[in-house]
Amino acid sequence: MSDPAGLSRVLRLDLVFYLVSLTFAAASALFAEFYGYRVWGNFATIGYLLAILHTLRPNHGRMRSRWIGVGLAGLFAIVVPTVVLAIRRAPDFVWGPWPWSFPSQPEVWVIERSARLLLDTGTPYADLSAWAGRRSRTTTRPTAR
Repeated sequence: MSDPAGLSRVLRLDLVFYLVSLTFAAASALFAEFYGYRVWGNFATIGYLLAILHTLRPNHGRMRSRWIGVGLAGLFAIVVPTVVLAIRRAPDFVWGPWPWSFPSQPEVWVIERSARLLLDTGTPYADLSAWAGRRSRTTTRPTAR
């Protein structure tokens, strides 16, 4: 059975992988709640598009290795967003004034705080004795004085 596009079975599988990945990356770039996901989605979309274009080229010439597409996808879906997000992870940097545009998600802040406490005090847990004299903000009953 001949393939009209001239793609081997392996290249067709690569193409399917890149198309599925491109769909997910583009959806993340457009609809993700957190900006970190959107940043990743934008870079990954570029990488998967370049990989698709490389796979579909009719005459690869000297650059016919399928690993070039894998390298492009990996570079733009892993390396570049990791570097950009690591540089932009500074606590004083925010992508915008909205809660979802902070440099990281709230659960990341919890892990960072626990790591700081572990390095400073030897335990990742906060000292609860500081809370002993404070009223709870979540109480629904009036407190008797």
